[in-house]
This record gives sequence, structure tokens and C-alpha cells, in this order.
Amino acid sequence: MDGLRKSAGDDIFNSSKWVLRVIDVTDILFDGTNAWQTLDIFIHRDEQKKYVQAPEPGRTYLLECGILTPDSSFFEAVRSNRCDVPRKGVSDCLDEAWNMVGTAELIRISTDALGSGAVAAQRLNGMGIALGEGSGSGSIM
Repeated sequence: MDGLRKSAGDDIFNSSKWVLRVIDVTDILFDGTNAWQTLDIFIHRDEQKKYVQAPEPGRTYLLECGILTPDSSFFEAVRSNRCDVPRKGVSDCLDEAWNMVGTAELIRISTDALGSGAVAAQRLNGMGIALGEGSGSGSIM
């Protein structure tokens, strides 16, 4: 923060607002000036967690945290790596490698005679399906 204060100057730093800048860098080599669009989200300087909803699905974003001066100049403190946001909707790909077990089979396995989730998990793991915790978690290997 001292480097940011030094770059901007004490007066400007103290009168600036902290922002989380969402930058759309889809299909470009970002040079700091050529983003498709940016979105500034004002934050408190001591804020440690922030949920950000991607402006559009199927795009690639960077995040920068810094200060926005009264004259709208932006001083970057940190920049994230690129993040690809999944596209909206169901995949058009019907590749058999991803379609190994049908819904009826998953229901049959998960409601086995003993009602044991552990038995169902073992069977699914044997088919190459790893289960995680929580709603919607897991992966197909």
C-alpha cells in the first residue's frame, strides 16, 4: 500500500476510492489498455472477501484491485490471473466419454437396497465417477 500511496501522492491517495476492476480480456493479449470492457466495483479498503458475479458467461476476465482517483485515474495495486467463465447452458458435446452412465443407472445405484451412500459411492468410483461434498460437486474421470 505504501508503493501505491507513493505513486499517487498522499493527497490523491487519501481522496481516492478503492475499487475491484473486472476486465474483459476475451481472446486478446491484454496490454493494460485494450480490454473489451471494464466494470468497477467499489470496496472498502479493509475488505478481505468479495463475491463478484461475472458480467457475461463464456468470457475471460482479469481482476485488478486499486484506487480510483477523483479525476478517474486508476492506480493498480494487484492483478489476478486470467479466469475463463463457463458459457451459459448445457454443452452441445455428446461425446460418449462423458456419457458413460445414464440417469436411471445413477438413481438405481444411489438408492441401492441397503440405502448406503458409501456403497453407492464405491460403485460410482468403480465406474470412474468421483463424488465430492455438497450440491452439484463431483467429477467424471
